[in-house]
Amino acid sequence: MWSLCKAVIVLILSIVLIKWLKAKDPPPIFNIYRRPNKWYFFKYLIFRLAYALRKYSNSGRSVKQGSAQGYGMKFRATIADLDRLQPLEKNAPLAVDAVFFTGASKEGYYLSVNVARRQNNTVNSFWLLKIPNVGLLVSPKYPDSTLKGEIGRAHV
Repeated sequence: MWSLCKAVIVLILSIVLIKWLKAKDPPPIFNIYRRPNKWYFFKYLIFRLAYALRKYSNSGRSVKQGSAQGYGMKFRATIADLDRLQPLEKNAPLAVDAVFFTGASKEGYYLSVNVARRQNNTVNSFWLLKIPNVGLLVSPKYPDSTLKGEIGRAHV
């Protein structure tokens, strides 16, 4: 009796597993944005576990300011330290201090403001505003995004 129940359970699980493995992925939205597929939950659990392990392993460490930038550890003491003009490395010609704001609405409006401060008082800036039935409004110098600033001034 039990062996028959075990066989039925194994048969049902095998059928479910085969159907799951043969299932096709859902098509991307607009042929661009991928949707969760059959592996989504496994990937989610793996990355959630990796995140928890990294958070746990870094919980007792203290980091000197600026010493572990980009490694998921706090490198500024306060939010105020982040929300200010950041120094650019003198011997790094491609150094950048940038801010990006983007927003959109269901009605079709969108705004994108991108400002990147670079060496030699140079700022790269894009300002895009789309208004339905009006069109795309851009900054006057578009597509050229390079602006020159005055010495000692940090804003455009």
